[in-house]
Amino acid sequence: MNLFNKLCLGLFLLIPSLLTAQISEIQIGLEGGGGIRSLYGNRYLAETGKLGLGHTVGVFGQFSLSDRFALRTSVSFERKGFSQKGKIVDPLGVLIGEVQDFQNLDYLTLPIMGRFTFGESVQFFFNTGPYLGALLKYEQITKVTGQAEFNFQFTDQFNRLDLGWATGIGMQIPIGTNLMISTELRNHLGLLNISSVPVIDDKSIKTLSSYLLVGLGYRFTR
Repeated sequence: MNLFNKLCLGLFLLIPSLLTAQISEIQIGLEGGGGIRSLYGNRYLAETGKLGLGHTVGVFGQFSLSDRFALRTSVSFERKGFSQKGKIVDPLGVLIGEVQDFQNLDYLTLPIMGRFTFGESVQFFFNTGPYLGALLKYEQITKVTGQAEFNFQFTDQFNRLDLGWATGIGMQIPIGTNLMISTELRNHLGLLNISSVPVIDDKSIKTLSSYLLVGLGYRFTR
């Protein structure tokens, strides 16, 4: 049984427990932010890939099972990928200009994480758990110095599904009785090869992204 099947089986077995669990508090809200993104998994990416800027935004739900533990999930738009730079020279080796590529992979991401909380009024937390990502579009944007911008789409060269592990640390501060504001450093580590075509040296292409998230939530208590 591969890793994907094991995680799906684990989530399926968890559902009956969630349905019968005593939920003491529910939070819903918005979260988003920016950070860095890259791809890894083969020699070419290691040698030429550069960190690029990414962003994410979405809605979340949090279900507290005790004072210190909750389940948190969200549905978010997330831009992954990487960037690279190169030079254009003429046949004599004279520099003509520079070229920069942006590899943008747009995903709809669904993490299911356990949240462990510490503190009273101001709370610190640690999140961890798997995530699923559905590829919406892959686009390559090429910018050449002094020339026009070129856009290419190669969505069919990538698998539609990404699977990875999410980890985050942060803090949550109450605003009044029911509003909560939070900040979090979140990392998404892709575990599956997302390429649907052969990769150099029979290797893989996997996603990696880290964000600083800001969230605003409203809590319902029982």
